[in-house]
Amino acid sequence: MIPEGSIDKGLSESEFGLVVLSPDFLRKDWTEYELRGLVAKEIGNRKVILPIWHNLTREQLLAYSPPLADKIALKSNGASIVQTACRIISVVRPDLFEKIQRRAAFFAAERKAPTIMYAVAKLKFGPLLHESLPLNVISRIRLIRAALFGVYPRSMQFWLDGFKRDSHPSREIRIWEHVAACFLEYCYMNQLNKEQTHAVYAVVVGMSVGMPETELQVKAIGLPPDALEKLLLLWSHREPAFDITGPSFPESYSITSDEQERLHKIDIETFPHDVPDDLILDLIQPDEDTKT
Repeated sequence: MIPEGSIDKGLSESEFGLVVLSPDFLRKDWTEYELRGLVAKEIGNRKVILPIWHNLTREQLLAYSPPLADKIALKSNGASIVQTACRIISVVRPDLFEKIQRRAAFFAAERKAPTIMYAVAKLKFGPLLHESLPLNVISRIRLIRAALFGVYPRSMQFWLDGFKRDSHPSREIRIWEHVAACFLEYCYMNQLNKEQTHAVYAVVVGMSVGMPETELQVKAIGLPPDALEKLLLLWSHREPAFDITGPSFPESYSITSDEQERLHKIDIETFPHDVPDDLILDLIQPDEDTKT
C-alpha cells in the first residue's frame, strides 16, 4: 500500500522523472496521475521527463498523449538493460557518463593495441593515481603477497604502492590473484626445491604478460618435463584444471516456502558488484557514535 501523499512528495522532490511508457502504463489511472505531476513540473521550465518506450508504437502513444509522443525518448526495443541504463545516465549524471565513456574508450583502444615486449629494466614507475585503497582490496593484496612471499619477498607497502599506480587496481589484482593461485596449485602438486619454485613463479608471471612459449620453455628449464604443459592448463582455466577427489558439500535441508521468503529478505551478497562493507560502516558510524 502506497502511503498517502508519498507520490506527491516524490514528485515535488525529484529532479528527473523516468517514465516507462508501455501498453500497461496507458491502461492504469494512477500512472496517469504521476505523469500529470511530472508534466506540471516540466511546464515550470524544468526538463524532468525521461520517457522510455517499451513495446509501444508511436500510434499508440499519439492516441494517449500527442505532446508526450513528440518528446525525444529512449526505446527499449533492441537495446540491452545496460545500454538503456547508460542512455539514462547520460542525461541524469553526465559526469558519470563521461567516466563510462572513458572506460569504454580505454577497452576499445586496448583491444586494438599491439602487444610489445619491453625490457623490465627500462620501465619507469608512474605516479600514484590513488591516495588510498578500500579495505576489501587491501585484504586481497595481502593474500597475494603471502602466497608469493617465498619467491617474491616484498613489503606490504611495496605492493600497495604498486597497485596505487595502476589506473584500474581491481583488474590488476585479479591477474595477480590468478598468478598466485596457479603458482600455489602447481607447487602443491609437486615436490620442488627452492630453485624450482622460483622457476614456476617466473613461468606463471611470464604467462600473465603474454610471453611466447619459446621463452617460457627457457624459464621452465629444471622443472619436471610436463611442467610447462600443466602450468599452461592451470593458467587457461578459471577453475582448477586439476583437483582432488573428496567428500562433497553436505546436502542442505529442505525449507518451506515461508523460510525461503524470509531468506530472500536477509542481507545476501550480490554479484558481480556488491556494496563494500567499509562504505556501509561509514554510513552507520554516526549513529554508533551517537549511542556511545
